[in-house]
Amino acid sequence: MTTNEVVVKIPFKPKINTEDKPMSMYNYGNTCFFNTALQVITSSSRFMSTISKMEKSDKIICNFSSIANLNKTADLSDIHKKLWIELRNKYPGYTLGMQQDCHECLMFFIDLIDEILKKPIQLSRNKRKISLGKDYSEIMRSFGAFWWDEYTYRMDPLVKNFHGMYHSSTTCESCKVENNKWELFNNISLNTSHKNFKDWSDTFSKNEKIEGYVCEKCKKSQTATRKIEVWRFPKTLILHTINKSLSKISTELFVSETLHKSCKYEMKGIGFHTGPNINCGHYYCCINKNSKWWIISDENIQGPLDIYKELPSHIKNTYIILYERTHKEQS
Repeated sequence: MTTNEVVVKIPFKPKINTEDKPMSMYNYGNTCFFNTALQVITSSSRFMSTISKMEKSDKIICNFSSIANLNKTADLSDIHKKLWIELRNKYPGYTLGMQQDCHECLMFFIDLIDEILKKPIQLSRNKRKISLGKDYSEIMRSFGAFWWDEYTYRMDPLVKNFHGMYHSSTTCESCKVENNKWELFNNISLNTSHKNFKDWSDTFSKNEKIEGYVCEKCKKSQTATRKIEVWRFPKTLILHTINKSLSKISTELFVSETLHKSCKYEMKGIGFHTGPNINCGHYYCCINKNSKWWIISDENIQGPLDIYKELPSHIKNTYIILYERTHKEQS
């Protein structure tokens, strides 16, 4: 036994899964943040389907794969405990009994899996060619495809599913030269001014005036206009609500992006939080399993339930939401 290992006696008989019912998870002492993050990420059918087929020697991947391959009579408790111990070994700050941020834990899962599955650097690889034709839209699409490949060529498809890309263009108002940049993201944060996702999408792409912009052509500070847009949304979209400001949640999202005209998403999991701040209180979740909704608080499960009747009373506690794209898949 290593010094990092946690020995926990489980004082209850683990609940047995059925074909429709999700699995409960034991709380080892303020580990509701971990349980909720794990329930939310495993609510993604795309994540579960992909990781179930993986054969890796790494313990983290093996444990996730084991969860995805559990049959309806399996006991989750042993795998759940092993995954918790492995996470603590990777992040010593996760001390037993200390509450942590569920959103941060969810991002740790994605980053950790990325590090494990990341492909080696290929210095001699053939890079995508950029089209410099006369059509502006075609040139931008070519640049976008180039930077997407540059940012993601080492990513396993499992991790790539969680990533999208922003495009920002900054135009000097004096010489009209445009500076374009592309940037990856793996979650979208909604602040206190966003009551729902539409509020965020309506305000995100508005033009912004910038004073003191140093123009490369003018060689001095100028006034510029900046516009940021979503170039491509992830296949698996994670929303993070800062200060839990939402007043409405949609089980379906229709979003517009530069790369495609529209995308449809369906909600798979919601992480809730009650308490004065993210490092105390309690985390719990609402999960869609086989088209049925369940509220899960550690080892306690309620459901199946009518999401439209039950969800309104929990909206004020919404902290993270996971959606999956349902059509117009991207490569």
